Amino acid sequence: MDSLFTQNVSDEAEDIPQTDEPVWILGRKYNALKELDVIRRDIRSKLWFTYRKGFIPIGGCSSTFTSDKGWGCMLRCGQMVLAQALITLHL
Repeated sequence: MDSLFTQNVSDEAEDIPQTDEPVWILGRKYNALKELDVIRRDIRSKLWFTYRKGFIPIGGCSSTFTSDKGWGCMLRCGQMVLAQALITLHL
């Protein structure tokens, strides 16, 4: 599965800031200078729900909604939060 994160990963660590400050990801503390690969693995392990397009119009034939761009972001964010919570609590 492609994601924005994996598409932008290169040999250079531009995707994660080089800082002495702690980097926090969902309650876990990392050192960006020493744990770069660990941070990347953690980010790749998270669920990523993306925009969808080209689906059957929502609401029947009279609808023009064939994408969730612009209105689906809150649903998508809520789904990701719920899914991550279920993974954290049950896996």
